[in-house]
Amino acid sequence: MKKLQINPRLLKSEPLRRCTLDECHAACCLHGVWVDIVEIRDIINHHELIAPYMPPGYEDKDTWFDNRRETDPHSLSGVVGHTRVIPDPDHYGGTACVFLRKDYKCALQVAAEAAGFHQ
Repeated sequence: MKKLQINPRLLKSEPLRRCTLDECHAACCLHGVWVDIVEIRDIINHHELIAPYMPPGYEDKDTWFDNRRETDPHSLSGVVGHTRVIPDPDHYGGTACVFLRKDYKCALQVAAEAAGFHQ
């Protein structure tokens, strides 16, 4: 029987450190994200605000999500969908969430800030 061990780092208390996009280049966006279907509808309903901030070639809202759906008891509606993952040879791992821009910022966050939603 294989003995399992807990990484000792999990037992330590460490201060949180904010992500530094200039260092990590949004490595967390490698495989896309799961989004509640209520939020997906909200994103699609705001496509005109978001499209100008999308990576070139992905301005069409129909390219933003794939057809995967999963139940998630911790989400708002209980069902989540997945953002499309696109090839990106310049990004860590060669793929990225469709919303990741070349400046390593999320198009959704950039659009929301430009529209005054983050004040």
